[in-house]
Amino acid sequence: MFGRGRSQQGSRGSRTDNVEVQETFTPLERAKHLGNSKLSLQRLVFVYELVETAHEIGYEDTVKQLLPLVKKLAGDVEILVRQKLVPHFGDLAGFLIQSDPEKGYE
Repeated sequence: MFGRGRSQQGSRGSRTDNVEVQETFTPLERAKHLGNSKLSLQRLVFVYELVETAHEIGYEDTVKQLLPLVKKLAGDVEILVRQKLVPHFGDLAGFLIQSDPEKGYE
């Protein structure tokens, strides 16, 4: 009886480890990890950190690395991810336009 409880705790512990994100990730690595996660909660974290991450990594990496993830998440299977992504478009567009007024409108 006690052995089963321990093995169940161990399996729960390993699930928790899969949810944690390494603190040693760069902002870009973190965004890519979260944005590509199979867990909708982690994809939501990506959405909430999107604009801040764009400011941290700069225009070029945002266009090359984050925008493809944004496009992918705009069609996410979880409606909540899609709903929470839309309000960030204005701030993200503002960042792109301010960072490069000529290319930012593209």
